[in-house]
Amino acid sequence: MLKLNHITLEKEGQEHLIEDVSFCFSDTGFISMHGDDEDMLLQLARLLSGFSKPACGTLEYQDTVIEQFREDERCRYRTSCTASLFCDFQLLEQRSVLDNIHLTSQVDEQELDELLKQWGLYGKKETWIEDLDFDDHIRMVLLRILLRHPQILIVYPPSSPFSMREWGRMYPLLKKLSSELLVIVIQDENSYTWSDRIIEFEAGYVISDSCGKGAGKEAGFVQAVDFHMEPAMEKRILTRLHHRFRLKYLLLMLLHLTAFVLVSTAVFSTTLDVTEIEMLYLKQNNLTSIAVEKHATGTSGDIYEKNMSLCRIPI
Repeated sequence: MLKLNHITLEKEGQEHLIEDVSFCFSDTGFISMHGDDEDMLLQLARLLSGFSKPACGTLEYQDTVIEQFREDERCRYRTSCTASLFCDFQLLEQRSVLDNIHLTSQVDEQELDELLKQWGLYGKKETWIEDLDFDDHIRMVLLRILLRHPQILIVYPPSSPFSMREWGRMYPLLKKLSSELLVIVIQDENSYTWSDRIIEFEAGYVISDSCGKGAGKEAGFVQAVDFHMEPAMEKRILTRLHHRFRLKYLLLMLLHLTAFVLVSTAVFSTTLDVTEIEMLYLKQNNLTSIAVEKHATGTSGDIYEKNMSLCRIPI
């Protein structure tokens, strides 16, 4: 179980990116983090990977608590607990799959064969890296990570040269990997589809967490909490909603107004010309006149004799 306790991250000039934030993560699963501040999310990714330290707070993993974030503490954490995917895959060309694996670490051959079969690379272990397709490259990297036996994998897509489409092909494999360890993807909304938990930041605040702390024992009841949002935070949220939906609202109103004008123009510009209708009828039926039969009814209800008049219309 990974815990971040009262973490504060600072920017140059002592400006706080996030302040006094705590999280508790389960041992396995797929977690996505996203926010509006690239610097803050990059620092958070580096902190979780063991490459940097916070302004204050502690990091706890199982029975190990990192308080001072000395280099030796972070080195042990990187070696025994975590792996990371930054930049590219760091695969050596003109080398086989096995060569790339053996160059990075000492491995147990039996375990390696089992993983090669599990990830569909057993028949390609002597294949050169450049002869593999992109999906096999992904499997190769994940297999290499598994051989290190980490408990956490930190993925930071903005640092990589890969396209959105390529990352879309990686996430199903990362989801498969998340059944064995904790996978945390930082700063890519496209990973939401595969996520078990989504955490979003805005202006240094956590604005949503899809499953709360999500790592403790299930409570038997839910206790109501009296929550009061800070005025500054409320203003930021309302401003963001205003900017997000204002254009859509204006376009919808313009569409309604345009439809109303078109319908009104069609209705009021249409005239019913009886003479033209009569002329068209005579022409279609080769007639020269129309007989009009008139009836009249008195106030008593009596019907007067009909008066037949002949109306001639010149053609």
